[in-house]
Amino acid sequence: QLAADDEISLFDLWEVLRRRRLTILLVFLLFAVGSLAYSLSKEPVHSVESFIELGQVPDTEGEMTFLDGPETVVSRLGNVLIPEARENYLDEQVRLPAIDASVIDQSGGLIRLSSEVPLSRAEAMQDFMQRVADDLTAYYADQRRETLSQIDRRIADLDRRLQDMRPAVNASEPALPDSTAGMSSSNQDPESSSIAIAEVLREVLASSLLQDRQADYWALDDRLAALESARARATPTTIEREPTISEGSVGTGASLIIALGIVLGLMLGVFAAFIREFLVNARAYREQSESDQ
Repeated sequence: QLAADDEISLFDLWEVLRRRRLTILLVFLLFAVGSLAYSLSKEPVHSVESFIELGQVPDTEGEMTFLDGPETVVSRLGNVLIPEARENYLDEQVRLPAIDASVIDQSGGLIRLSSEVPLSRAEAMQDFMQRVADDLTAYYADQRRETLSQIDRRIADLDRRLQDMRPAVNASEPALPDSTAGMSSSNQDPESSSIAIAEVLREVLASSLLQDRQADYWALDDRLAALESARARATPTTIEREPTISEGSVGTGASLIIALGIVLGLMLGVFAAFIREFLVNARAYREQSESDQ
């Protein structure tokens, strides 16, 4: 009997919902109307985006590299440039959302600046993001100019060393004397043979030194050519796409907000119906217990 009393009947649940249908309806309408009012009063949110391509410069060996890695640039934007831009360009009364900087292409050095703002402040964010992008390109323009000055000095130093080495390299290679026949002659005295051997050794040593100088010269010439070629391929940091406001709104749409309000209102309405039924039954039980006493 006790087990049967503890069972929950679907009919009893339906009766609770039927009796408390007004509570369910009120809670449902409250959330449905509230979500509708919120979606209609909510200002559309648009995204503002800009793309920046990092420039490359040669290192001292002629290999192309970024002045700073993309992750370092993103960190500099978040920790230095964007806070400084807020302090320098925005009034205290102007409240704009944060600008998010992220790496889109690690190998290509493509950085994206993005933010989501209400439509009424989209143009203000567009102007602010443009200033941030300009500050970034100006900063790396100075870094690029300094780096290229160092590369130019390196090129001039290599060219000067080549100019100094050129007279020695252009000198004709001494011909090795054909002294084998003379050395093998039985009529040649020992002193003449010693002189011939010394002359051959001297010529061999001179030829070896000349070959070493020529090898050094051409190695320097290759380094100079590679550095000059890389210097010509150096690129600046540029704004690939100016800050642009999205045509359509982003974020949660009005239809989704209304749908969530309807579902949430129905769920909470059912929950409120059971809570109210429980409170009514608890009160009736307490009143009955007091009357029995």
